[in-house]
Amino acid sequence: MSLSSATQSAVISLKNQTSHFNKFKLIFLIVMVLLVLFVMLWPRDNVYSITGDTEAITIVFSEDAINQWNISGAIYNNGFPDENNKSDWLPEDSYFFPNKDTTARVSIIKALDRSNELLIIFTSSGTSAGYIESSEGSIELLDYVEIKLPIEKASLLAFEGETHIGEDVGQGVDKILLSGEVRIVERQLFRDKKYIAGDYLLDSGDRLTLYKDDSLKNNSNMKGFLRISDKTSFDFTVHGEGEVLMVFRLGSADYQITPSKWSRITKDPIIAAITTILATVFLLMEFLDLLLRFALKPKDNETE
Repeated sequence: MSLSSATQSAVISLKNQTSHFNKFKLIFLIVMVLLVLFVMLWPRDNVYSITGDTEAITIVFSEDAINQWNISGAIYNNGFPDENNKSDWLPEDSYFFPNKDTTARVSIIKALDRSNELLIIFTSSGTSAGYIESSEGSIELLDYVEIKLPIEKASLLAFEGETHIGEDVGQGVDKILLSGEVRIVERQLFRDKKYIAGDYLLDSGDRLTLYKDDSLKNNSNMKGFLRISDKTSFDFTVHGEGEVLMVFRLGSADYQITPSKWSRITKDPIIAAITTILATVFLLMEFLDLLLRFALKPKDNETE
């Protein structure tokens, strides 16, 4: 027996609805993919926290009051040490104040009595490296200064500026990064709260530099401190906002640490909620599509 006219009209109507629904589902799927890509690729503020143990670190100072180092009891050379430039001793309450863009290379060496000494070399491009304030007055420094500070007790040196951790392993290099860990903290989408975007272990001998963007031309300023104690290396902790942490490993600069865009789906609570809602809606649409297909399936008593 053939389908009645009313039934045929109902079937045609359902087919048209199914066709419109499939078009809507395709549009929704495209919009969903674009929305997920948008929220994943939206730029964020990334804070890199680096901790570890190193034998050498280089700092290019910024203008910040935190860059004030206690160097009481140190032996210093104002200028390149030679026969005409003798070393001088600094009394108690002596503090070093760097000028902006002064570079400090910090390491630990053995003194003549085999005890450990902190060696700091300050350099500046043709201008004064800064000045020293002590109980005996102020000392204007030249563009090259060497300071040797006996390590009698544990101390902290806080700083802000461009920071280069470790030395790239090569000929003539004897001071390297011994160990370290990088943690990336990223801001949530549309919120000021943050979440941990990733943790990375560093290898011995790595050299680290944080950059502001992918062009790798502008270094980021970092804030941190060194903990000096009676050993041949020192602990460090630094924090800074940036886009790419470049790792120089055995002469190669191909290793970059950046937050994974894909990891945001699971680690950013906002994106995880958005993708969960979209996936749920899509599943409901699939279920509705199955119901429509089942409704369109002709019944046995409606066919010849």
